[in-house]
Amino acid sequence: MGIGYVDSVVLYNRYVDPDSEKEYYYGTQFDNVRIEITQGANIQKSGIDSADTCKVKIPNDGSLPKPYMTPEIWQSEGEKSSCFTINTAGEDFLVITQKKELGIDIEVPAGLVESDTFDGGFFQCIKETYGHAYKVTTLNVYNVIPRFEVGGK
Repeated sequence: MGIGYVDSVVLYNRYVDPDSEKEYYYGTQFDNVRIEITQGANIQKSGIDSADTCKVKIPNDGSLPKPYMTPEIWQSEGEKSSCFTINTAGEDFLVITQKKELGIDIEVPAGLVESDTFDGGFFQCIKETYGHAYKVTTLNVYNVIPRFEVGGK
């Protein structure tokens, strides 16, 4: 897509089964994305301490690993692993899995993950074990240079 699109993330979509009340995460691996660690710049620009910590630019140029669905459609989708969503309600999170400048090159579970199998829950376990895990807080969609910009903290 462009300069700097050499990083990787896994985006986890959270789902709570209404019958069993079990919490699941559906992980989607995105390669060739651009990750910017932006907390300092965002705080300086906005004056808000709770500004996003990182921004992930995901090309939307036909190379997505699976189709995007809005959060509402994804929730009602029967086969959740066949698509992904970007929910800014604080339920989804992403993990930086590859970023050369930060020395990150890790593998985390992708696909379906049952949160209860991890002490303290899946997000907490990933954050404590690997770091660089961010709750999704913002989404911007661009058409001129087609991409999703996902903010997290």
